[in-house]
Amino acid sequence: MVSNQGQTPPPQIKSTDDEGDKITVVLRVRPLTPTEISRKDSNIITFQDRGSLLINQGHNQKKFSFDAVFKPEADQEVVFEESGIKKLIQMAVEGYSCLVLAYGQTGSGKTHTMVGSSTQAFLKTDIFGVVQRAIRYLFSVFEQQVNIEYTVKASHAEIYNEQIIDLLNPQPWRHLALRWSKKKNFYVENLFQVECESVNKLLSVLEEGSRNRHVGSHRANELSSRSHAIFTISIASKIRDPTDSSLWLTRKGKLIFTDLAGSEKVRNSCLSEDILTESNSINKSLLVLGKCISSLGDPKKKYGHIPYRDSKLTKLLSESLSGAGVVLLIACITPSSYSVTETINTLRYSTRAKCILTKPVVAFDPREKYIGTLKKELQILRNENQYLKTQLSFPTVSQNQVQSKDKQTITEQLKQDSQMTPKLVESSLYEMLQEYMVENESLRSENRQLYQENGGLLQEQKQLYKENETFLYQLEQLERMSGMAMYANQKDRWPSYQTPPQLTNSNERFGAGYKTKATTTYGQILLKFSTKDCEKN
Repeated sequence: MVSNQGQTPPPQIKSTDDEGDKITVVLRVRPLTPTEISRKDSNIITFQDRGSLLINQGHNQKKFSFDAVFKPEADQEVVFEESGIKKLIQMAVEGYSCLVLAYGQTGSGKTHTMVGSSTQAFLKTDIFGVVQRAIRYLFSVFEQQVNIEYTVKASHAEIYNEQIIDLLNPQPWRHLALRWSKKKNFYVENLFQVECESVNKLLSVLEEGSRNRHVGSHRANELSSRSHAIFTISIASKIRDPTDSSLWLTRKGKLIFTDLAGSEKVRNSCLSEDILTESNSINKSLLVLGKCISSLGDPKKKYGHIPYRDSKLTKLLSESLSGAGVVLLIACITPSSYSVTETINTLRYSTRAKCILTKPVVAFDPREKYIGTLKKELQILRNENQYLKTQLSFPTVSQNQVQSKDKQTITEQLKQDSQMTPKLVESSLYEMLQEYMVENESLRSENRQLYQENGGLLQEQKQLYKENETFLYQLEQLERMSGMAMYANQKDRWPSYQTPPQLTNSNERFGAGYKTKATTTYGQILLKFSTKDCEKN
């Protein structure tokens, strides 16, 4: 595990029974710009304590509270040290997914907070943004660890007009696809990743991506960012399994730095058709992000539908915002009265974000995690097996015997029995196995004999059926011949021209009765045959 000596300790991750941790939200107020001063804009902000401020809107005042509020005179070092980014870095090293999000209107100081001044931020360390300072602190954490292998990879992408562009391999016609999988959630397909072994290599990747980002001139900002930039540092660390020193586990943490494009009024920025298209795209994605934040921060809506899929930005941030990661939101505002509406909107969204609860979990390599689970199950089975062996090897001792006898005497007796019982148990098991084998063979022989007897009975039954059919045929022939002879004798007694109809009917009745009697006699014959068959069997 990562050592935290001399540093702010990471938060205690709550169990699944607890509600979770809230998103950390800090506010940074930039100074008035020369343009705002020349325009004679008034300062609408009144600072109170470290975490709250008042917004003066005419005769009304609105109070907002955050985890920390940085005044205009706060430099980059103060923001980095007191915003809680160090805590996120330590958690990312331990395998958590951590998101740092800069949010605010155009020209409020988001990019300056994240990466410093665009022209000199990578030359002068004193104006480093929080990203460069986080990179240096990350490698200092690596140096403090012993017997832990770290692998660092970085990627840099932007979302420009709802198209994803690789800032490390920029091509105007090459837009990357956004995919979803059960293991990765939403991810950018074919996004270029660079493995970085040193601070300088990682800083150069950040610088290269920042140089290729879309920027443009704007009334509120001469170098306005026209896209959402996402700089991701993937950290893989190999540690020994605490329960099995022979097993290595790979934790997969992430540091995601997202510099959002600024929200803006279209009527104040539509200098050209391109800027109008950019502004509409920016506002649309930020509107969806605001809806997601509002829904997640509302206890009545957070279990309902969250519109992550309405924009690519919210798709990529869905894993962190939904509660699986740790989130730090840096809200940036201007004190100018000219932008009071945008400032209040930023403060409202940031206040709602404070209500979002997260339950971060450590991400392990799926294959190694599965192997570790199997090894733990195997160890449980081994323990159970050992327990059962103990129960077989050692005789049980009742509670009364324990109380009546000396414990040492019982222990010695158990030791003596333990030397003798394994052989006895093995011998008894072998004899039991032999008995089962003999019994099984006996049952098999008995079954074979029964099958043979059953087959003979079936053959005998078939033969009896054939004999019965023969007797039935002969009986029918005799009945037919007997009936014809009797009818001929009766007919000779009367003239052919005077045959009494009564006699004819009686003969018919007699013939029918005779047939019925003959049939009954045949049934009795069959019954005798069946009785003889049963006596034979």
